[in-house]
Amino acid sequence: MRARLTAFATVAAGGFLLQVATLAALTMTLAWPYVPATAVAVEVAVLHNFWWHERWTWSDRSLPAGSGRQRLLRYHLTTATTSIAGNLLLTAGFVELAHVPVVAANIAAVGAMAAANFFVADRWVFAR
Repeated sequence: MRARLTAFATVAAGGFLLQVATLAALTMTLAWPYVPATAVAVEVAVLHNFWWHERWTWSDRSLPAGSGRQRLLRYHLTTATTSIAGNLLLTAGFVELAHVPVVAANIAAVGAMAAANFFVADRWVFAR
């Protein structure tokens, strides 16, 4: 379990950096509004994380050939949906209610979603 948690945290950290970089580029360079920029940035991170979780974090729970699409669908229905919805709601809440800068608000939102995402991924998405 410790190795899986370490792999999960490593993948999540990489996805997080990619998400923040995407969000910063979309909002600061391209002047996108933060809500659609957050949704796109989260989706980029979700696809990154799925790819690495499939090949590393839960590589011992391989599916038969052709089943990857089913697992990706489950991942999006749970972890990705939770991440996108949670990130959008929490980022907006931190920005609008607490007046936190958008990138810092998104960092806080990601941290809040990490434990829920591990549990869902371990128990359902990548279950044996």
